[in-house]
Amino acid sequence: MLRQLGGKKPHTVKLLATFRHGRTYSLLFPWAECDLLMYWKRDRDTGHQGKTPTLILWVAHQCHGLLEALHWIHGCDPSNMVKDRQNQPLYGRHGDIKPENILWYKQDLDGPHALASGELVLSDFGLSALNHRQSRSNVKNGDFQHTTTYASPESVLPDELISRSIDIWALGCVYLEFVTWVVGGSSLVGEFQGARLSPFLGSLHSNDVFWEVQELEVPTAENQKHVTVWIKNLRERTEATNFIHDFLDIIANHMLVIEKKDRATVDQLLPRFSAIKANCDQDSSYYTEPSTRTGDAVVAQIPAAQTLNIHTRVAIRRASQALPRYTGQAEVRPQRNEAAYLKPPA
Repeated sequence: MLRQLGGKKPHTVKLLATFRHGRTYSLLFPWAECDLLMYWKRDRDTGHQGKTPTLILWVAHQCHGLLEALHWIHGCDPSNMVKDRQNQPLYGRHGDIKPENILWYKQDLDGPHALASGELVLSDFGLSALNHRQSRSNVKNGDFQHTTTYASPESVLPDELISRSIDIWALGCVYLEFVTWVVGGSSLVGEFQGARLSPFLGSLHSNDVFWEVQELEVPTAENQKHVTVWIKNLRERTEATNFIHDFLDIIANHMLVIEKKDRATVDQLLPRFSAIKANCDQDSSYYTEPSTRTGDAVVAQIPAAQTLNIHTRVAIRRASQALPRYTGQAEVRPQRNEAAYLKPPA
């Protein structure tokens, strides 16, 4: 997989060599400064740089570049596809996109814009796969390993089929954290993680996934209310520019979509990110001046029952089912003169 995909395009890690020492097999890659998660944490020591125009422009270019890399991995470029020995096209799937698997190769070592230099690359293709056209969307999730935080609903729920769309969901999660970092730094990313913590799939342990389970007996997925509220709150911050709004629109409407059939493909996403990148290149006010718009993303109204955790909701539903049902005639209240009834006695 690495030989066929890694390093062939920008923003993908390059495999330099493989070697064996005794019974241990190893891979050799170029040295990276850190991964994206550690990159976000660097502002603790250097001061948050997320609001500088240079860095925001760099973020826009890097997010576009990572999507271009995924476009290549997914086999969406007919003129430059990976093929098998029979010259049949193969469609790749990364399978484990998360901040720890995105590496930062730093270029400007000591300059004032050190954080806004270098390149972010997709790495760790250990869970990746190549499939033919017939099987690319027909893979059972039973044996599929995943990182729960960034896993899509179909990766976790039983008897579901996975496809390249799991990468779109995972990248949407990473991008939402990236926007959070741009707006408020690593402390806000940590706050977002804490806001998502909730019981998951009947476990007593909390998890910071980006979706939640609607029913415990027959698990189905729904949008995580805390993620929906978080996106709304990001839009309302004074730091929200048109760049932030457009980025959040794509994440909310096209990437973090529960139904995989309604989730955008990388082919559909790339023109949208190209437009964001072009807007940044042409007009600095697009990513520097606060915007008063509320955004195009639909923020779903949360029913009152959904503000309760999953265990409480299931307990209420079970108790409701156990209540006896009255099947007799409804009692009709006798009519009376309310004014006369309320009139004080003489």
